[in-house]
Amino acid sequence: MRIGILGSGLMGGKLGTIFSRAGHDVVFSYSHSKAKLDKLARDAGGQARAGTPAEAARDAEALLLAVHWSRVDDVLKKAGDLSGKVIVSCSLPMNANDTRLVIANTSSGSEELAKKVPKAHIVSAFNTVPSEVLFSVFESAGREGGSGKRGTAECCVLRGQRKGEEGGCSIDQ
Repeated sequence: MRIGILGSGLMGGKLGTIFSRAGHDVVFSYSHSKAKLDKLARDAGGQARAGTPAEAARDAEALLLAVHWSRVDDVLKKAGDLSGKVIVSCSLPMNANDTRLVIANTSSGSEELAKKVPKAHIVSAFNTVPSEVLFSVFESAGREGGSGKRGTAECCVLRGQRKGEEGGCSIDQ
């Protein structure tokens, strides 16, 4: 699967690395430093590479949106037309100093994101999983002798599986 990473900080960097190590073609983008993107791609191995948000989005079958809420508009503008794309967002609608939600009670971050990119397909995932545990979660999900049950969208996305595939996701999507 071709996956574009829009935001290569803690979450985007780790998830992109996991996706690449699972055999997916990953493009890391949107960082303050091109050198950081190059290092992420090199360390992730496989088919990972660094690029711009537009390059990450161009041929992607799925995009991971992993930026602070205050940067969402900027990265979406730089990514270009996202019509028909699947956007998996782990971005929470927090204020600038991360002390409270800026969208709550009557809407959600995903609903607001869907308004910004109305022709894309929005999925909210990974926003309750701290970046510090992502590598260990993925490693335990792939071990032989596990429960074999995959009941979360996160696990399905990590494995690059779709509902109904052999050994694939067992939840309704």
